[in-house]
Amino acid sequence: MTLGLSKKTEATAFVLDSPQSVIAECIRSRGYDVFDVLVLPPRLGRLRRAHMTRRLPLQRMWFHRNFRILEGTETVVIFDRPEMFAIARRLTATRPDVRVIIWLWNPLPADWRPPADLDSFEVVTFDPADAERFGFRSNSTFYFRELGSYASGERDHDLIFVGRDKGRRAFIEGVATALTHAGSRVALELVDDAGRGRLSYREVLERTGRSRGVLDVVQAGQRGLTLRSMEALFLDAKLLTNNPAVLAAPHFPHQNVLVLDGQQPEALLDFLREDPVVPSAAALEYYDFAAWLRRLTSG
Repeated sequence: MTLGLSKKTEATAFVLDSPQSVIAECIRSRGYDVFDVLVLPPRLGRLRRAHMTRRLPLQRMWFHRNFRILEGTETVVIFDRPEMFAIARRLTATRPDVRVIIWLWNPLPADWRPPADLDSFEVVTFDPADAERFGFRSNSTFYFRELGSYASGERDHDLIFVGRDKGRRAFIEGVATALTHAGSRVALELVDDAGRGRLSYREVLERTGRSRGVLDVVQAGQRGLTLRSMEALFLDAKLLTNNPAVLAAPHFPHQNVLVLDGQQPEALLDFLREDPVVPSAAALEYYDFAAWLRRLTSG
């Protein structure tokens, strides 16, 4: 397989572990190539992760046999995954003239241990807390304007949360229960950390587009804006969050944000049922993929 320019026009390529996802499709629609360079034999996912993250010999066995970076590719962006540093090492060894950037769009675990050769990599994170902790460069979260088409004129529930437990179940269910008792209509799709029963992202978009508000619950210490905050912004919804950093985020319409701080359920419901402020053109431009990529590659 080839990684880089084929029929596309841009000199940046992207490595994702789900190259057929909605996000990957949106990136391709902007003129970029999106690939995965690894093979995943059935039922060997855990073995591959363990083998590659521990830097054991014979890691080449996990890469597509004939992958190469085409001439004309200047930058490869690797979206975070357990094998990201192993992928970066291989790409750099294959084409040392190509810039390789690791993009972290999830917070690192509290017990994360950086590889010994961390200084060899260009790492950029969405989370200012992780940037400060490890000396990474930071950038905003991004989204795609075209996904705003999922916003519906019919809003049949007040609040939605779709995501994994990650130790947040009690808090999320507490908010949902309190709002339900206050007369709110809440859509809660909380799956276990293995992802069993998870909705497709298109289903998430369809449901979020029919909600007046999005519930955003970040992990302790996290300050970066989540995908849910982007969904609220681009799908014209309010945002209930435990992340006060949203209020200081560039261009984000703070009138559409309520930071959870022990408010009565009736106050939350009143907030959700007020019409949201229309986001400014500056906000939609700043968080769009194109502006995010300019910031990412200009650093």
